[in-house]
Amino acid sequence: MTHVFAFAGIPAAIYDGVYDQRLAICGDEAEFVSSPAKNTTHPGSAAAQVNRLVNVLTDRLRGDHHNALADTAFAMIAVGPTTQTAALQAVFPAVLVIPVEWSLDATTATTTKQSRNALIVLLREACLLARAVFKPLTKELREKDNRTPLLLPLKNFSSSALVRELSVFHDAVAQGADAGAAIVATTQAIDRRHPPQMIHGKVRRCYVDRRRVEFHAPGSARHAYARPTSNHPDICLLAGSRRFGAPFDRCFHYDCSRGNKPLAGRFTRCHDVEANWSGKPHLNIAPNDYIRI
Repeated sequence: MTHVFAFAGIPAAIYDGVYDQRLAICGDEAEFVSSPAKNTTHPGSAAAQVNRLVNVLTDRLRGDHHNALADTAFAMIAVGPTTQTAALQAVFPAVLVIPVEWSLDATTATTTKQSRNALIVLLREACLLARAVFKPLTKELREKDNRTPLLLPLKNFSSSALVRELSVFHDAVAQGADAGAAIVATTQAIDRRHPPQMIHGKVRRCYVDRRRVEFHAPGSARHAYARPTSNHPDICLLAGSRRFGAPFDRCFHYDCSRGNKPLAGRFTRCHDVEANWSGKPHLNIAPNDYIRI
């Protein structure tokens, strides 16, 4: 597996020194993506830098016409609380956000250097943590995609539990909780609220939301995903093949139905507003909420 680590919130005053250590920070099979942060406490500046990094990550996918990045995981390392807030608002649940608590002491040249070196250590630890999350999470999303609830679409799967449990999962693993145990706990929590059900005439269990819409995993019939076109915001494309940064099959989707009749109701296609949709007889809904009829 390869990794792309995007670093947000590295102050411009020490950026060059951190950049020089990028190989030591990221480790093998990894790419360092960042830019100097001019203001790490202003929300607007933090959001602007995060958005630039999101655009860089998305550009990787836009140019990936042959799915060469199928085994590449994305993480954003966010330095400081303002940057962390901006990152989570921009990329949840597509990219794993690892928080780094640190502040620059620029009192003297010596304290600045010491502060920079301390940040380098923390960034390296954040990358190691992300790698520890990606291994079991990618296994879950790849080998159990037809069974796991971790790929359910956040907008169209009507639930009081899904977003909450995925948020709890993300925060836990981003803080260093054992990812394997967190996957099991999150799956069990969602299953308690939405027990997988066997629908007559189907070959596998499905998740059913509170509107009684059935989300049937596709088995090997995979064909619905958001192509990298210009009319989709960056987050649509990121979320179309990554969940918390771990890669999943970008052709994975759910065949959504409600009983034996064609599915009709109000649904939200990724970045669009809620609208009336009618299936023929079902709707294809991807993990990023992209809808096809």
